[in-house]
Amino acid sequence: EPPQEDEEMDVPVKDEMKEEDVDSPERKTGGFARDPKDDARGNRESLKALSEQDDWRAMRAEAGDMDAQEEEEEVKTEEVKAEASAGNTASGDCKIPTKEDGSFDMFWIDAFEDQSKPGRIFVIGKVKMDDDLFGSCCLQIEHVQRQAFILPREKLLDNEGNETEDEVSMTKHVWPEFKHLATKHGIKHHKCKPVERNYMYHFQDVGIPEKAKYLKVVYSAEYPALASDLAGRSFKRVFGGSQS
Repeated sequence: EPPQEDEEMDVPVKDEMKEEDVDSPERKTGGFARDPKDDARGNRESLKALSEQDDWRAMRAEAGDMDAQEEEEEVKTEEVKAEASAGNTASGDCKIPTKEDGSFDMFWIDAFEDQSKPGRIFVIGKVKMDDDLFGSCCLQIEHVQRQAFILPREKLLDNEGNETEDEVSMTKHVWPEFKHLATKHGIKHHKCKPVERNYMYHFQDVGIPEKAKYLKVVYSAEYPALASDLAGRSFKRVFGGSQS
């Protein structure tokens, strides 16, 4: 029965602790002796995690600096293109009727890519002339861009290629890592944005979802194509990188 308020409880008195037990390893660690190797292993893991965080911060800072530099160079490039296009022959001089917005209809037959100058395509076809007759036409298109889609991983990989518990962020991981790798591959300028796409052959490729978010990247064809097997710590595959 529980003791009443006016009753005294007999509380057992613990044996006095021996002096030699005060500094024992079991006393310090709550009954378990700590292995010094565990402390060293924990310190190494903490330093490794901090080092990886510093790597991502450095890549994000580098990507931000490169973006600012690219914007300045892009302004200068657009000014040069505007001056060059000012001297082009107008379609009216070729007796090709144009619409109000300056465009005209063309029946496309074939196309040819100039391998000596990436980004240049010749489109061959027929156009309607002023006299209602159709004439042969070759349209030269410059500065065609490459386009690639980057599929992020579900979890980040560490420096040794092992999967971690960290979720992948499109802006914090995929974008800065790709920008870092693109620079190493000679791609100096590119634009990117997150998009959502469906994958037709998901039933054949294991690990590729039917619908997912990608990082869409476009850049000038004067820069080299991306390798089909390109992968990183934050993304596992690149689609369309090798196409013109």
